[in-house]
Amino acid sequence: MKKISIILVAFVMLSTVVVSCKKDDEKVKAVGSASASLTVGSAAAVAWTATAATAVKSGTSYTITAIGASSTNLVIKVDNVTAAGTYNLTTATRTASFTTGGKTYATINNGGGNIIITSLTNDKIEGTFLAEMFDGTTSSAVYCSLGSGKFSASF
Repeated sequence: MKKISIILVAFVMLSTVVVSCKKDDEKVKAVGSASASLTVGSAAAVAWTATAATAVKSGTSYTITAIGASSTNLVIKVDNVTAAGTYNLTTATRTASFTTGGKTYATINNGGGNIIITSLTNDKIEGTFLAEMFDGTTSSAVYCSLGSGKFSASF
């Protein structure tokens, strides 16, 4: 009987410790956003809006991913970012790519553009962008432009 009482007391004490431990508050990140004026080939520009946007921070590098309707995806990568400012999308570590209609267009395919980071905090990045991209590097490559772009994403 004494053994059962000791086990019961130990169980009650352990249960009290587990229940009384306060769980750290979990941060809920705001849903990000992105939008731009999209031109593919010679088609007229249309408004493109993401349904969700996120950012991943790794040191001073950021990857902003925005997902739109009909399997359209925008990915912007910038490195050596320490403050708000303008960053050109013309190097292998500063790029933009956009996937639509089963094709991926990228600034590294003789394109270019820039990202202007207007706000950079401990958990959020915001700004504007312009990306001129192609689906390849041949003379028959199709042009894609995302102009007047805006983004806001948490990480």
